Amino acid sequence: MLLFKKEAVEKKDVIFFAVFFLVISVVFLGAKIFNVNLAGVGAIFFVISFSLLCLITWSMAGLAVLRSLFVVGASLTLMIFITQTYCGLPDIARTGDDALTSLFGFGLLYVGFLFTKSLHSELKCGLKRFEDIYAGKKPWIMVTLFAIFIGLFLWQLYQVMFPIVSNLCVYK
Repeated sequence: MLLFKKEAVEKKDVIFFAVFFLVISVVFLGAKIFNVNLAGVGAIFFVISFSLLCLITWSMAGLAVLRSLFVVGASLTLMIFITQTYCGLPDIARTGDDALTSLFGFGLLYVGFLFTKSLHSELKCGLKRFEDIYAGKKPWIMVTLFAIFIGLFLWQLYQVMFPIVSNLCVYK
């Protein structure tokens, strides 16, 4: 233990290394005893690790987009409700189509700004979380996956919202 004190190696690192070495030794001894070929183990380990990495970043990206959507959800719902209620009126009573179009357009700009601001805040929080986990370094694979999944969620949100907004009576 004197060697560990001189080199400033922490006890938890030594325990982690010992457990890691023990697991690797058991795997190789088991493979030798049972005559198992270990060629596919690396690929299987990579696929499982990458799948878990994707699952973690996918869930973090989904949470970021949904949290941002919840921030603007009430405003967006109110705007769509007012517009659909207006569209449900008889044609004689609908005298403010231009006013509703400009109000709805301004509301969409405002909601878009709030959503973008909230999503930016969530992105910074997620990237900070990655840096905290990896001791101040940016894990570019995680950042890239995070950006891809954010883009995927935003595309899905667009695919749902576009038909709702484009089929309102003020845009026909």
